[in-house]
Amino acid sequence: MKKLFANRKLLIIGGAIALLLFGVGYFMVPSGLPKPIQIQLQIGPTQTQPGTPIPAEPIGPVAPVHQTTLRGHGILFSLGERVVNLADPGGYRYLRVSITLEFLPESAEFYRLPPEKRMAEETHFKEELMRQKPIIDDLVISILSSKTFAEIFSLEGKQQLKEELMEQLNASLGDGKYVGAVYFTDFVVQ
Repeated sequence: MKKLFANRKLLIIGGAIALLLFGVGYFMVPSGLPKPIQIQLQIGPTQTQPGTPIPAEPIGPVAPVHQTTLRGHGILFSLGERVVNLADPGGYRYLRVSITLEFLPESAEFYRLPPEKRMAEETHFKEELMRQKPIIDDLVISILSSKTFAEIFSLEGKQQLKEELMEQLNASLGDGKYVGAVYFTDFVVQ
């Protein structure tokens, strides 16, 4: 009889441990059971409902030129070094940055030009940009000085600053001048 109680106790303790392990395991698995994956295969042409317009094939390039060119293959234009006070309270923090803008040509023909003609096109483009340099400088200084240390200190902050510069420059320059990239060749925040 005593042996029977001992076996029952072991059985109850074993059942309690199994329930405890099941409960812990249930809460340890974050999303429960894996969800089934549904794959739908179709052989042959797609069936369209009558009256549904069939989309026309796109004519010409779908992606703009700036997405198909490699970085650094556009027209590089240095703005030089800038030192601006940041917008932090007290005005004790400053940013020293050197910026180079990469402009993308209006057409892909630019990349197929012989080197001499391409150099002449770049020179002509940069001369036109020099006339707009005060506008570019004013815009860049305004954006840089509106930032706080916390906004531009991190890598994400620098990337957001580049994107804002590109967006604002593209909105204000116009006339076939498209900034495809902004490069910081020096970036010191104090």
